[in-house]
Amino acid sequence: MQKKLYSAGATELIKWAASAISQRSPVLDVGCGRGYLAAAASNCEIHGLEPDKERAQDARRSCERVYEQDIDSFLEEHQQKALFDAVVCIDLLEHLVSPESTLVKMRTILKPQGVLVTAIPNVAHVSSRIRVAKGEWRYADEGLLDRTHLRFYTYYTAIELVRSSGYEVLSVGTIETFPRLVRPIRSLLRGRWPNLFGRHTLVTARVSSIGPESEAIDRQAGSF
Repeated sequence: MQKKLYSAGATELIKWAASAISQRSPVLDVGCGRGYLAAAASNCEIHGLEPDKERAQDARRSCERVYEQDIDSFLEEHQQKALFDAVVCIDLLEHLVSPESTLVKMRTILKPQGVLVTAIPNVAHVSSRIRVAKGEWRYADEGLLDRTHLRFYTYYTAIELVRSSGYEVLSVGTIETFPRLVRPIRSLLRGRWPNLFGRHTLVTARVSSIGPESEAIDRQAGSF
């Protein structure tokens, strides 16, 4: 299993996902928004899934096709069809009532060598810990404490979610952000504590031939 680091910023999620699906077609971008991934991954045939009518209309400018529905209704219609070489879920799973159940169903729309590409926010990021230490836990319109999040994951539990849903993890990465106080030494901190400084956990995986994995996650000593 490879481990990678990526620089911070919302656009870095799109760049990472585009690199993870390079040369794969067709690809399903679940919650495609306005089609940013399709615009960035011009070498792939991207099919978008977006329930918001306005965003779906914008996404049609760059996507091969846009399904104006949510992931659960899409899976009900298309299970067992093995349609895609990759399924991309960026900032999606934490919004679902039952993300593990959805991931299990997603396995049936992937081709035999297809991959799952997912980015999940890490609620244990240092910024959240500082807020809790100050006695604050306030929801916001976006970010780690987005008020529409139904589930919260750390670096480690995000990996466990994918594995327990019947996938073999191929690579794990993080997009790291550092508080101002430690930025002067961030070069020394990169990659040392993914559960502390990783704002998003980036996982690529394929359907496991042996079912849900029970492999223990490699937790570094002092990994916070």
